[in-house]
Amino acid sequence: MWLDVDEAAAARTEGHWSQTSLAGLECRMVPWVRDRGEQRRSEMDNEPDSKSGVPQLAPADDIRFPLMEKPAVGMLLACVAGLLNAWTFARTGTFATVQSGNVVSAGYNLAQGHWPMVFMALGTILAFGAGACISAVVIAAFARRMSSFSAILLSAQGALLIALAGIAAVPGIAPHHIALGISFVAGAQGNAFHRTRGMIYGNIAVTAVLQTAFSFVGRALARRIHDDGEPHLRWAGIYFLVLLGFAAGAALGSVLDMRGPSWAILAAAAITLAIAALAALDHRGRVDPTDGPTP
Repeated sequence: MWLDVDEAAAARTEGHWSQTSLAGLECRMVPWVRDRGEQRRSEMDNEPDSKSGVPQLAPADDIRFPLMEKPAVGMLLACVAGLLNAWTFARTGTFATVQSGNVVSAGYNLAQGHWPMVFMALGTILAFGAGACISAVVIAAFARRMSSFSAILLSAQGALLIALAGIAAVPGIAPHHIALGISFVAGAQGNAFHRTRGMIYGNIAVTAVLQTAFSFVGRALARRIHDDGEPHLRWAGIYFLVLLGFAAGAALGSVLDMRGPSWAILAAAAITLAIAALAALDHRGRVDPTDGPTP
């Protein structure tokens, strides 16, 4: 039995349930969206339990998650990051969406006295941070108007990627300058879209995704030790899909980059704009992820 703590307290105050029945209730956290507004009301099952008379939350499989929390969308966003990383790795030897490497590079080259490399790494880090910061401001503005931000943000991201692809096609342009723009895009994407079926994940850097996937596998293997009733292998599969999208994007980007300096970035732009179109045309329910941006 799953019961929201606040709903239980309210019902007890109003005298709907007895002290005895409340004492027997077990409140459990499950990986779903627990929005306190419209989302919560849509997830509540209005029919009371036949034995206890207690309204119950629908199981996670019955919850309608926002479009941007669909596993397929998370996989596509990871594919975008893989495409962009393939381009920056081939052209600059760095991963523009994965900032842990740039932080290490900044520290290492600082100790070695390689100042151009230090400034290059710091520039990428700051560009990424600027993307995250600006996306947070944009999302706050849309939240104030109580309107969806996903389609607009993704469209802007796609347009910026097309511009970067055009710059990449110009002879003589240093690829490190384009990598700064890619890092900016990655910061915005990672900050705005970071939930899949209510669970935190990453689509621009996948170390935590890999850890979480195998953690769920471990929980499934430990079922005889402690069984909490959750479908851990199903959750693991969602995270493995993100990893697959990331790797597939990198592989595709490697192939496209051999055809020309702009193809990998254009492919990333095409996928981004396709998701933006889906977000703009989806009128069946909520589109934006819950609790965006990251904080």
